[in-house]
Amino acid sequence: MSRQNNVFFGFFLGAAAVVVFLGLTFFSYKVTWRLLDYLDIEHKRPQADYSFLKEDFRLNFENERDLKVLDAAQAAFSRSVDFPSEGKYSLKVEFPSGREFPGVGLEVYGRDCFDWTQMEDFSFTVFNAIDAPARLTVHIKSGAAYPKKDYETTQEIPALSMARFRITRQELANMLDLNQISAVRLFMQDPRTTFFLFFDDMKVTRRDS
Repeated sequence: MSRQNNVFFGFFLGAAAVVVFLGLTFFSYKVTWRLLDYLDIEHKRPQADYSFLKEDFRLNFENERDLKVLDAAQAAFSRSVDFPSEGKYSLKVEFPSGREFPGVGLEVYGRDCFDWTQMEDFSFTVFNAIDAPARLTVHIKSGAAYPKKDYETTQEIPALSMARFRITRQELANMLDLNQISAVRLFMQDPRTTFFLFFDDMKVTRRDS
């Protein structure tokens, strides 16, 4: 084989290896997230009462009821008087370093799914209490049972700053069944340091409101 052919063959093998690596990385991300979803079942709260969220999906963390519908995966949360954007309380979430997908959220099945067909947007405020930008991902699902449809979006929250995270109806309608919203999860991927984020005023705004 000529020198030119050897160079071409080596280049081809290198390019193929990169493509395979990227493909495996993406596949591993999806599989890991799915496994965490299933294996973290002990943190879910099947006895929680989600009925108050059916007509008006709103969590302002002014009472313990709002905390009872949440579950944590590789993270910890509590009600806090620090950095509320309305009222007296916020939701403090610790995203530990060294964890792959630490997060907090809720998930329902069957008749407990939420009907967001009349939504305008889904939004919340978040304060980043760490002197480093935080990359926060919102993961929303639809479907009464598995397999469910998925939507994800990531936004950077500046250091020591408050921001409003907003997802419009148009963004979700292209990916999900709005009449069967079944999960909302807030997580960070592989945080390099432990982050403390404070959430408040989490709500679905309706078109007729």
